[in-house]
Amino acid sequence: MAFWSSPDLEPTRKYRFKVTFLDDVVWWAKSVSKPSFEVSSNKYTAINYSLEYPGIVTWGDITLTVVDVGKKTKKYYDQLEKIGYVFPTKGTAAGVKKISSSGALTVEQVDAEGKTIEKWSLNNFMIKSVTFGDLSYDDDGLVELQLTIAYDWAQLE
Repeated sequence: MAFWSSPDLEPTRKYRFKVTFLDDVVWWAKSVSKPSFEVSSNKYTAINYSLEYPGIVTWGDITLTVVDVGKKTKKYYDQLEKIGYVFPTKGTAAGVKKISSSGALTVEQVDAEGKTIEKWSLNNFMIKSVTFGDLSYDDDGLVELQLTIAYDWAQLE
């Protein structure tokens, strides 16, 4: 039986997702990339053979694009100070740190009834970069913020 003719199956839709970030359900999220990983490989030579062995797992950054719904720019900007950045006018910086944040960033895919299909929890994340959007007199579109987020590992529930 072909996939498309089965009445019991429904393909997962891209537009059915929910992001929870810093204790907010981010209903203004426009898009988010799901977690990804890459396994490095090492070649070993054994007499006349070249063999591949798995190495270290590296998790890829995700990109979160949100619509600026008022004061969200300030919230993400303030994250700089929360991780230890000191502005030059306020003194000497001691360096930024990563805050343990297990479960504070989740990406959920939901079905037509709103039930969770899969839920990703990103552990020990940090905001790596923020683009605060573009302004233009010839465009009446919404201002979008784009965040690049790094994390140590993701769990799929």
